[in-house]
Amino acid sequence: MDQPGGAPTGESVLYPLNLERVLGLTFSLLRFRWRGFVAVSLAVGLPVFVLVALLQVAIGDDLARFQQAQLDIAEGRPVSLGELVPLSALAVTFLAITVAGVGGYLTQAAVIALAAGTYAAKPATIRYAFAATARHWLALIAAAAVMFVVIFATLFVGGFAGVGLFLTTLGRGPGAFGGLLAIVTAGALVIFLTVRWSLVAQVVMLEDLPAVAALRRSWRLVAGSSWRMLGYTILFAIMVGGIGLLVDTFSAVFLGTGLRLVSGQLVFEPVPYLVGTLISAVVSLALAPISIIGLTLLYFDLRHRRGEPPLPSLPKEQLQPDL
Repeated sequence: MDQPGGAPTGESVLYPLNLERVLGLTFSLLRFRWRGFVAVSLAVGLPVFVLVALLQVAIGDDLARFQQAQLDIAEGRPVSLGELVPLSALAVTFLAITVAGVGGYLTQAAVIALAAGTYAAKPATIRYAFAATARHWLALIAAAAVMFVVIFATLFVGGFAGVGLFLTTLGRGPGAFGGLLAIVTAGALVIFLTVRWSLVAQVVMLEDLPAVAALRRSWRLVAGSSWRMLGYTILFAIMVGGIGLLVDTFSAVFLGTGLRLVSGQLVFEPVPYLVGTLISAVVSLALAPISIIGLTLLYFDLRHRRGEPPLPSLPKEQLQPDL
């Protein structure tokens, strides 16, 4: 099969990219080097999924008690504060989310490196993808940390103000409307920030910029194309997430969710939970390159629309065939 792409200098026949071209190139690149994309995604992401699953197993009993407390409240039975707010479980859950976020970002970076090399018609390899990610891991994590802090602060301030206004006015009058407006505004602002920073990983990996500079660069690249980026993000999320949701549903039906009702009490079962999580992880990671490749092509297209060469120079010493 001929290697797709092959237009590092941006011949006019390729650009600008429309929907048909983006989807066609995405699946063409995936078909050409699917083993490499899946291998990179699994090699980086699967250990992270396993670690997160083990962390969740460690607090499985606490989570079962928390779910049981919700049932007890619904049925009017008293519950203790420890059951309602399991602090240790919340701490471990936050750790698991952090680990998953970092692992997901590093997985995205490795796929970006492989996609860019393949599209540039270079002999990019799995080894190259790992080497490129290793060179940029600090900038990637720093950028992810900045985005997390800003987005979390936006949600916290908007949510706190909105809920506070709503509760203090007992859900009536202008105050209640103001509370709802604050919550909706915070949500919209988070979506806007996420879209404008959606190409940060591509900028770090392919332009070799540090965290803050990459955030600014992504912001400028997406300017004027925010709705387009949002549409593509939703499209890829539906394509990838729809299949993932279908697999999760079958897994829950045949394996369960890890929680089982025994004599009126919820009990955590680690084996079905681990098996279901592993199946979900493998499917999600195998499909993840679709959206990453698509957004990387959009990054090339936005560079072209700004009058820049679509593909930045790639480090030749790293683009060597595996021995």
